Amino acid sequence: KADQTRVFAEVRPFCQSALDGYRVCVFAYGQTGSGKTYTMLGPREAKRPGDAGILQRALGLVFDGAAALEREQGWSFELHVEMLEIYLDKVYDLLADAGGGGAAPKQLAVRDTGGTVAVDGLQRRRVRTADDADAVLRAASARRHTAATKSNATSSRSHCLFALHVSGTNGVDQRQGVLNLVDLAGSERLPAPGGRGPPPPAPR
Repeated sequence: KADQTRVFAEVRPFCQSALDGYRVCVFAYGQTGSGKTYTMLGPREAKRPGDAGILQRALGLVFDGAAALEREQGWSFELHVEMLEIYLDKVYDLLADAGGGGAAPKQLAVRDTGGTVAVDGLQRRRVRTADDADAVLRAASARRHTAATKSNATSSRSHCLFALHVSGTNGVDQRQGVLNLVDLAGSERLPAPGGRGPPPPAPR
């Protein structure tokens, strides 16, 4: 059984690549109750630094790395975040009015632009510190569709995608990296009864 530190050590190079200007993606996939959301986000109330999930550790890595490049090599960075969920084949913006009185997530339209997919109206917020980004994204993640199963009292019933956009320049070169972290809905193939809640969407 791997702890959070060992898990992040496996994906750390991908997080660094986003700061270097690459587009990277990390998926968490598994059965309901196997700990996918915990691995990505950590516990709802982290009591120990070792509890931090991939998201918090990745934010710290990228922000610290960007600050070092700004201080030592004259780079300038801007970081923005997006967060959406896919539930029953519908796409919702989890950042729209996040923390604004419990309003339901906003449903968005998806377009095929020929070679890529665009989500119309998806909010992108600038964040200036890792703590700022973590607070915004925790408020957003609390708005995901969940339901109780015998395996997990708050099972995530949707796919959730977090994106950290990293833009940097030193006056000569530019970097445009993206770190995508995806927490997929739980697989229902459990040997014990009671794993089912409202059906999650099939991965696509």
